[in-house]
Amino acid sequence: MKNKIFIFLLVILALWLPSCSENLNEVFKNDVEYDVTNTHFEVVDFELLTITGFNTKTGTSQKSYVVEFTSKCDLPLTEYSIDVSVYTSNNKLLSSETIEEIRPIDSHEHFVETVEVPKDLDNPIKTVKVTYSGKSSQKPSSTAIGSAKVMEFCTVTFYNESTPLAEKIVKKGSNVEEWDAPYKNNYVFSQWCSDSSKTQKFNFSSKILQDTNIYASYVLDATKLFNKVHSETMKSVVTIYNKEYDKDFWGRIENETTWNGSGVILNISNGYCYILTADHIIEKETGDYQNLTVEDYRGRTYEAKIYKKNNVPATSSTYRLAIVYFKAPPSDLEVIHFSQDINVGDDIIAIGWHNGQKNTVSHGNILKYGEPPNGYSNKIKFDVITHNAIVTSLHSGGPLLNSDLNLIGLQITNVYSTNEGIAIPTSKIWEFWELYTQ
Repeated sequence: MKNKIFIFLLVILALWLPSCSENLNEVFKNDVEYDVTNTHFEVVDFELLTITGFNTKTGTSQKSYVVEFTSKCDLPLTEYSIDVSVYTSNNKLLSSETIEEIRPIDSHEHFVETVEVPKDLDNPIKTVKVTYSGKSSQKPSSTAIGSAKVMEFCTVTFYNESTPLAEKIVKKGSNVEEWDAPYKNNYVFSQWCSDSSKTQKFNFSSKILQDTNIYASYVLDATKLFNKVHSETMKSVVTIYNKEYDKDFWGRIENETTWNGSGVILNISNGYCYILTADHIIEKETGDYQNLTVEDYRGRTYEAKIYKKNNVPATSSTYRLAIVYFKAPPSDLEVIHFSQDINVGDDIIAIGWHNGQKNTVSHGNILKYGEPPNGYSNKIKFDVITHNAIVTSLHSGGPLLNSDLNLIGLQITNVYSTNEGIAIPTSKIWEFWELYTQ
């Protein structure tokens, strides 16, 4: 009896197994997964985001970057993996990361991932390379792997003069937003330019296709500057009158000649005011006698003398400079400020006599800093500043100022044929000053 029951069960099992196998295959056939390679993926869009944090230890803000990229696959996915590598402009690897996700995604559905990137101050982000792989319930039509997807960035640097003002990293082919107008003393911001010479206006609607520099352009705030000259700088500028004459037998003045020029206050100490001027302003040429008079910005006059060191007059035909002084200067006179920063193209201000008017102000630019113009090299043996501010021979001894109203040179002559002025640079002024005062 037991044998009959056992045989009966074997028959039933034999009949049931094929049917069960078919049912199992029907149940699990949809769980078969196929490898999806990089070829089937696409980078839809990407951005570089700047995240500003706060360091509680140092009390300063800190910036970091996040690359956010949107992707899609032409097959439905059950899981995916993304290898991300970030490189700088000199192909230095900044970071490498693998992102893995197990979740269903429909074909062509967009999915977003982010990668944090450490900031490299010397070499900004240039490229991000991503390589995809995944699993799908749908069999791919191709198993080719394909090359990594490359996302490119460009660095846009905004310059205020020669100083980098701001740096933006934008994706290649996009636009860059205009940076806020910067500040420059005694100037008004004009526009952003695409060239360092500041002749071409930058087009912010254009696409950025490579690393780009953008330069701030300014125009001189002439009204503000000239007001400051008359209210402040003139306290350091004087007029010098040189009166030469002879005396007859009876002591009466005859053959009187007077000419004038300008000067600047270099020092006020121990009850004396020391003035720098051009040597030919105080030269005694024809007369036996000489009187020097200094007039300040308020019209007050002082009897002046040529300064001497060890009984040697502080006047030099080599430097083309001289020092005069007077006693008991009023407290409102000021020493002029110096600068040795001289660049071709810089705006300059000249002060001196013009058409019978003292302390006139003219504006121009530095044309050259080097050898004197033709015809002057026999008289001047050092580099000079050549400029195009309107000056005359009566400007001699007057200051040449930069846009910060600091002294960069002393006017000594002008070239009539080209209407250019020539000034002694502050480097030679200091040599001369130390020669007679140290």
